[in-house]
Amino acid sequence: DLDARAEVLALAGHTSHVRDVAYSPDGRWLVTAAEADDKTVRVWGAADGRAVRVLTGHTNGVYALAFSRDGRRLASG
Repeated sequence: DLDARAEVLALAGHTSHVRDVAYSPDGRWLVTAAEADDKTVRVWGAADGRAVRVLTGHTNGVYALAFSRDGRRLASG
């Protein structure tokens, strides 16, 4: 909360540094990407910070995220 200068949510789950963060176009999801020791993309509920999904499969760190304009697709690299 910028007005109160207070932390609203703390997202815990990655085991390495987070390298990118993206909000879905509708503001419903927050997605985080972690570097080489973790290699995951995590999807969180933007309103409550609940972990929704862990995406695996990258063979190295994940440094970039992008949603399509309609929010139906997420690209990671």
